Amino acid sequence: MLRAALGPGSPVRVSSAGVRPVPGTPVPDEFVAQLVARGLDASGHRSRRADRAVLGGADVVVVMTRSQRTAVTTAAPAVVRRVLLLSEAADRVLPDGAGGVRVAPGGAPADDVVDPYGLPPAEIALVLDRIEREVGRLAATLRDALA
Repeated sequence: MLRAALGPGSPVRVSSAGVRPVPGTPVPDEFVAQLVARGLDASGHRSRRADRAVLGGADVVVVMTRSQRTAVTTAAPAVVRRVLLLSEAADRVLPDGAGGVRVAPGGAPADDVVDPYGLPPAEIALVLDRIEREVGRLAATLRDALA
């Protein structure tokens, strides 16, 4: 979703990993249909684990919940200052002065974005609406920071 929001030609490298995935699993059908309705194609996506190798090279790591933040920082303690909740990411990503971005310290308390897995379709749609709004804000912040 972030890759699409950033648009073609963005210098931002976006990747995805989970804290409890079954590696290689495709996106569940109930999500694929809703993503397609939003103009997104997740058909080729396969899950992978957020481990030190995946997390280590990231300038910013965005998670949806506090428990995911804990899992990520347990798996890769070196990224602790680069992990943000999706709900706070747009407000805390700043240019680093060298053509990249950094995470600003502090910030207002942020709330979790509900994990939509296992929810009924109408509730999945509401969660995806929230994710889409937050991702749109983050994409705008990244574009401004890297302009």
